[in-house]
Amino acid sequence: MPYLLYTIMATRELKSFLSPILVFILALYPNFAYFLTQDAGSSYLLTSLLYALPLLSLLLIIRNKIVFYSIVVLVTICTLLEYTMVMLFDNYVVAGNILAILMTDTTEGTEFIQANAHICWQWIPVLILSVLSIYLYNVKAMRNFKICILFILVSIILPSVFVKYKINNSYKNKLTYEYFIPTRILNRPPYNVPYQIYNIVKIQQVKKSIKEAEDFTFNASKQVSDKREIHVLAIGESMRFDKLSLNGYNRKTTPLLDNTNNLISFNNYYSTACLTMFSVPQIVTRATPLDYELNYKEKGIVQAFKDAGFKTYVIVAGGNLLSYEKYLTQGADSLIVLPNRMLGSEEVSGDRDIVVKMDSLIKSSDDNIFFIVEFKGNHHPYTNYESNYDVWKPNFKTSANVKSDSLYINAYDNSMLYQDWILSGIINKIEEQNTISTFTFVSDHGENITSTGGGHGGDCSPIKTEYHVPFLFWYSDTYASSYPKKVELAKSRKEVRLNADNIFYSVCDVAGINLDSIYSHTDYSIFSENFEEHERYVLLPDGINYIMVD
Repeated sequence: MPYLLYTIMATRELKSFLSPILVFILALYPNFAYFLTQDAGSSYLLTSLLYALPLLSLLLIIRNKIVFYSIVVLVTICTLLEYTMVMLFDNYVVAGNILAILMTDTTEGTEFIQANAHICWQWIPVLILSVLSIYLYNVKAMRNFKICILFILVSIILPSVFVKYKINNSYKNKLTYEYFIPTRILNRPPYNVPYQIYNIVKIQQVKKSIKEAEDFTFNASKQVSDKREIHVLAIGESMRFDKLSLNGYNRKTTPLLDNTNNLISFNNYYSTACLTMFSVPQIVTRATPLDYELNYKEKGIVQAFKDAGFKTYVIVAGGNLLSYEKYLTQGADSLIVLPNRMLGSEEVSGDRDIVVKMDSLIKSSDDNIFFIVEFKGNHHPYTNYESNYDVWKPNFKTSANVKSDSLYINAYDNSMLYQDWILSGIINKIEEQNTISTFTFVSDHGENITSTGGGHGGDCSPIKTEYHVPFLFWYSDTYASSYPKKVELAKSRKEVRLNADNIFYSVCDVAGINLDSIYSHTDYSIFSENFEEHERYVLLPDGINYIMVD
């Protein structure tokens, strides 16, 4: 009889723990998926379990049905988001992902959903766990108080000790110390999504706290030249360094650029962020991963050229001007947003129209002109190219239901071939003017191409293909004769370490623009005799933390 009573009591106590444990498993579902798909190792699984223990402790002490159900719903939503990111992009949700969703346009959003609709059926186990945890929850269940207290203490102390051990023994010399101390646990499910939302709120508060100076000026000047000048800063989308035949790729993806005179490709240039919304501001302003707030405090490179007397244009392809692109437009004389266009039955971006529009603007006046142009480029799902550039097959256009590395690689390479035509077209139009001209091209970030698709914006480490991107510089013969020393210096620095920190100063310098002394850093310009190599950092997709790269 005593044994029977003990069995009954033990069963009841076990049942009282069942619902919280199910929610615990639900919260760790993305971690299990990452472990199975990425071969993360047993230590990863152990740390995931340890990090999630505080959540289980919280669930054990809750005695309010509404609160418990609310937590289940929140955990379910976070789990679905995290699991989707793991399966599609091999990474967890970051602040940049959430902001990207909020800022995406209809076309881009539709393309993403259509390309990844297959993931929805994999949500079923998550939904089953969620429903079961709610169904089995018993608000009146009595749990062993001593066990709960002991568990809570262990769940708080053990993860902290383990994190400190990992930092001291594994990460301190590899990544920035600041990244791991406060955020190691919070950057992993089940806390990751709420933490990234917190980061978004923090970023928005910073924006609001810093009053943008309407009258900001670099006090830039330029010596008057007897020849007209045209300078272009072009920003690509998701273009990888290793996908250009110009840089040694085995496919002829850049046949036109391969044969372009006066073109320099810098081999060791890194983006400073793996999401467009963070990388673009750092290209066109003096902001860096270490001082990202500068893009809120100052205007960008357009203002510098305007101060120096240039007519300034910003041209954006893709149909919509997204919020981060305001950094492109500050101070510009004219903003032009080119819509997507239909060519037969297919839709492509306005990239091809950039060439025509620039040619028209150049010919419409004799002013010195500075352009910033932003392409739709090689953005996922790699369908931004016209049918006559459909060279490598199968690809996403021809075999949408097939999932393989070759399919996405072929599609990406076709889009690369198309961009080769676009970039060469711009160079040719500028060259026709026989003026002092330059064309500087950098990509906002690279791309991680997988059998499930591709993308960017993970933790950026150690995926080099997400931040090792092309940096191309073209100059006219007239420019070479006017600034021979600058050309000579640029050629000598093809192998030096560069990143987006160098772009603002280099583009100003190449045009002979002198900035006020408080803004001038000639040691960052590749065209300056004072150039020095600097440490390079990548801003992580939470928009706050950063890592150092070689």
